[in-house]
Amino acid sequence: MIYIDIQHIGKPHRPNDMGAGFGDAVEEAEAYWTSLYAFHLEMRLRTLGYSVMRLSDGRYSDRHERVNRYEADFPQDKPSVYLSCHINAGGGSYGAMFYDHRSSLGPSLAAAIADGMDLPGIRAVKSIPASPGDWTRNAYNTIKRVRRPVSICLEPFFIDNPAHQRYMAVDKINLVGEGIANGIHAWYNGQGE
Repeated sequence: MIYIDIQHIGKPHRPNDMGAGFGDAVEEAEAYWTSLYAFHLEMRLRTLGYSVMRLSDGRYSDRHERVNRYEADFPQDKPSVYLSCHINAGGGSYGAMFYDHRSSLGPSLAAAIADGMDLPGIRAVKSIPASPGDWTRNAYNTIKRVRRPVSICLEPFFIDNPAHQRYMAVDKINLVGEGIANGIHAWYNGQGE
């Protein structure tokens, strides 16, 4: 099972809640483009034969608990994956796949997704451990309550980087979602499938 949590969608709106004061316009753009790459991610995963559950409503903690309950009721014979879908802001030149620092499988999944995100204009996609005590705490907060699935906070590009903005087009955003899906597929194949 792959859980696609389209974050910044369906939660109570708070002005400037991006943490760095980027404002409503950037958050609305993030919500829009994130939902589009998540759609292409889901379609590619389904085409590859994966079961997918989309989440988008309620507080993050409620979504995490929903995943935990589902996992408890329907245990999987292979590791499940939870994806916290975002787009970054702040003018960086890279993409980031943040994994829970406590996870044994997180580093390999994040690295596989980073490898799948080989897109022109995005200089590098980094695999980064997220933890509560440093600059990665915001990413960590989006995945910290998910227990069993391997959890990744996806930040595939920066919404305010001109080189990355080429992917904020209806005929290019699919490349982001498909790249993430291809990385996940490669990771599962490396797990012995």
